[in-house]
Amino acid sequence: MKKLLFTLGLISSTLLVAGVPVASANTTNCTTNYGGGTTCNTTNITINKTVQNPSNGNYVDNLGVNDTKYNAGQDVNFQITITNTGNVTLNNVNVTDYLPQYTSFVSAPGSHNGNTIYYTIGTLNPGATDTETVTAQVANSNTLPSGITCLTNQATANDNNGDNVSDTAQFCAQNNVLGTTSTTTSTGLTVYPAPKLTSTPPTGPDAVSLLALIPAAFAGLTLRKKAIKG
Repeated sequence: MKKLLFTLGLISSTLLVAGVPVASANTTNCTTNYGGGTTCNTTNITINKTVQNPSNGNYVDNLGVNDTKYNAGQDVNFQITITNTGNVTLNNVNVTDYLPQYTSFVSAPGSHNGNTIYYTIGTLNPGATDTETVTAQVANSNTLPSGITCLTNQATANDNNGDNVSDTAQFCAQNNVLGTTSTTTSTGLTVYPAPKLTSTPPTGPDAVSLLALIPAAFAGLTLRKKAIKG
């Protein structure tokens, strides 16, 4: 048995020296699902979808309800990173990006149909990475639901070997109540200013009529006192 293993090892070493690949360099890529769980696939490519944190400009996998939020009408940037993890050149890697509800297209490579974006990476060499930026705009305050709304952007990619991969990035948008401007404390608590009065106490003819009744009331009180003394 040891002789057999030695022979197989010798053959493999000879093939490597001769430049003949022994096996494909396909890798098993595992993606942690947002909210729990892991998805693993053996592919020649990986995809990573990220969203820009508006507070510091860094790209992260997800922004939750406790992270910095986007405002109504604000632009939000995403990045799609495709990497060739195999040992062969990939041609025509097709990427599709699906912008979420309550956003609208601003800019991206390739073409788009509404909120669906299409672009193709013509050539992706082994170990090479392609990163593209997609920009969308959050709906205005008249369309975006009040309060906090969390949205998920999904991107998919497929190569000429039939590999298909996908990834998502979440962010949350905030629509201020009644169009007021809010402030956020250091603990993340959102504070809204007190509402402004839209009306004042009545000061018209009705108020004048009420003032006219005051002398009559005093006169009535004086007569009542005289009647009691008599």
